[in-house]
Amino acid sequence: YIEELWENGDPKGWAGDLLSGLGHLIPSCKGSLTGGWRLHAAWGRAELPMRALPFTPKIVYALAQQAFDRQWKDTGVLLLLGFHRYPRSGELFQARKADFTFDRNDLGVWSLPLTKSGQRIGARESLILDDSWIGGLVRAFLKPLKPGDTLTRVSPAVQRLRLKTLLADFNLVGNFRWYSCRRGGATQIGRAHV
Repeated sequence: YIEELWENGDPKGWAGDLLSGLGHLIPSCKGSLTGGWRLHAAWGRAELPMRALPFTPKIVYALAQQAFDRQWKDTGVLLLLGFHRYPRSGELFQARKADFTFDRNDLGVWSLPLTKSGQRIGARESLILDDSWIGGLVRAFLKPLKPGDTLTRVSPAVQRLRLKTLLADFNLVGNFRWYSCRRGGATQIGRAHV
């Protein structure tokens, strides 16, 4: 079956899901899956992962403006917040109003839930909103929300479809994903300070 997935050009993740699922649901078969795991590993060596292309400031601001024009305010805010503070996509989609605090100058702190790296060290992490324009935008967007409300009212899958639509509006091709905010923001800050 794994060879068939390879031949069909299906995602490698399907093979990993199959092997993991079998081992989880039928523990007695774990020792019999070594050949499958070897094929999965060989596939990983033969097909390097496609990295998300980083957004440039021009691209992210254009996408955010287009999102606002389409009345997808949450998508626009998430794009800008993701680019300026470069959280992981899951952290971005799980952000709640109660996670943010601001001072009178619209500078703030975004307290993240237990993150991937925070779990390793057993600590909560936070991001500083040190740009008053971004802070003001996020603060104004959060104002009508209740403390437990997330910044987005739609699922991550819908946010991915929205991003795909926005990219198509500008005829942008390439491996752009929500992770492109993180990569682009980090690249931008690295270039500015190195």
